[in-house]
Amino acid sequence: KATLLAALILAYLMMWCKVERWRVLLKAQEIPLSRKHANAAYFSAYYAGVVTPGRAGELLKLLHLRQKAGASLGAGLVSVLLDRLLDLIVLVALASLGIVLIPQFSVLGGLGTWTAGLVLLSTATFIILRSEPCQRWVTRLASKMIARFGNSQVHEQLVEFRCGLQQVAAPGVMAPVLALTLASWAALLLACFALILSLGINVSFWYAAFAMAAAGLVSLLPFSIAGIGVRDTALVAIFGLVGISQSASLAYSLLYFAVFGLLLGLTGAYFWHKYPVAA
Repeated sequence: KATLLAALILAYLMMWCKVERWRVLLKAQEIPLSRKHANAAYFSAYYAGVVTPGRAGELLKLLHLRQKAGASLGAGLVSVLLDRLLDLIVLVALASLGIVLIPQFSVLGGLGTWTAGLVLLSTATFIILRSEPCQRWVTRLASKMIARFGNSQVHEQLVEFRCGLQQVAAPGVMAPVLALTLASWAALLLACFALILSLGINVSFWYAAFAMAAAGLVSLLPFSIAGIGVRDTALVAIFGLVGISQSASLAYSLLYFAVFGLLLGLTGAYFWHKYPVAA
């Protein structure tokens, strides 16, 4: 079907946006990584993320940065962590928006409540992130991650980590990064809706978007591999609220996994073997 083909195209468009976003972050840090190696690193890490709990395998990008671009571990952590954090922020914002807008949950508030909460949360987050205690906590977290990779020069790596944070925080960097983040999510949600249409499921685009965001959060649980089981259960429950049958919900969940787990995962496996990195 045309809708299924559109979903496949949008899935790869999503990945292109994510790779370009990562390259913008790397360029801001003056880390030289060609588009070819950026694609190889990102797709390989995606594959590793699919087969590891909580998508922990996506840290594989650090090895590519060290071996293909000569980047230090401290500098590489900046783009890798921020890349994941941006997607997590959008995921939480979208899921929470669904909670206040879905009629079945209207008791929790409305759009005004969500907007006020988002503004307050954003303001509080900005203040907290700029506070000295938070910076010390982030530094300790980065220190533990660096030490886990067996690097003895922890202090030097932390200096480069904090320097990298300052480089990517510039407005000229964050503007295209945020634009590419929104573009990647638009492609993802449109791809998901195209899959839903291909199965003949009668549900609105926004309800589908909220459902996928909620299921996406659940699938990040560390005991889940590629979201199998937990995502299925979440989608059955959420779609069931609007009368979608369990069999239709499971069919969509399986089709989603086929595209975003198997297809993109196999693409990543190709890059994994073609451009290997030593652990």
